[in-house]
Amino acid sequence: MKRTTYTNNHAAPEGIMTIIAKYAGRCQVCGGHIAAGEEIEWSKAEGARHTKCPVQAPPTEPDPNAIELGGGSGNGCRGWTVGQVVRMNDRSVEGGTPRWVVITRSDREYVREDGLSCGVGNDTGYLYYADARPATPEEYGQRETERNAEIARQQAKKDLAVIFQDEIKDESNWVDGENLDKPEGETIPVGRQDLRVYGTGDTLVITDDHVYAMELCGADGDAWNGNFGATCRGWSVPADNELVNRIRAANRLV
Repeated sequence: MKRTTYTNNHAAPEGIMTIIAKYAGRCQVCGGHIAAGEEIEWSKAEGARHTKCPVQAPPTEPDPNAIELGGGSGNGCRGWTVGQVVRMNDRSVEGGTPRWVVITRSDREYVREDGLSCGVGNDTGYLYYADARPATPEEYGQRETERNAEIARQQAKKDLAVIFQDEIKDESNWVDGENLDKPEGETIPVGRQDLRVYGTGDTLVITDDHVYAMELCGADGDAWNGNFGATCRGWSVPADNELVNRIRAANRLV
């Protein structure tokens, strides 16, 4: 299929408005980036476009050794920009593609009909193409570090949830807190902290002798009898060093 590359600036059609972009986006003429706060031309029918598209270098001949990428807008692809550092998926890596690549050439084509047959993933939409080369450690190092940190953070959140539910709540007896003070100690949030109207979510509380799983239970319709005060109830296990250390280690990553 022929690829179309936009290189020339355009004349604004009649009736188009000149506005300030509220959000970042992509120019519908040249495919280039539009930054939030940039002056652009916009119409309901055609979307956003630069007031003056940047002059691009003439297309170069494809590199026979380039890594070729492609995708359709109907399948969630949004295209690539030259210089972008991209992490390839597991399937691509298993096929011999490097894990990280740098985009060296990008293009797109709009398909007005029969897009499903062309790979758009919808009846109409864009086909995106790109060439890439392997990225150097200097180019992808920071991205890899950030990604690994996010993976560790998400795993730590899961670990805290498992400790709360599987190792304390499901494996211990409920503490009748109706005539007891709420446990005071080192408090570790578990999961989102805005799930209920009342209170701030579920927590682990580490005291000298026990670890408590404190479950928020103070909304309309909840059974408040046996709660610590009017907001939560708890379960506890002895505070052995191994459990406490695992909770603290996970919390440091979150």
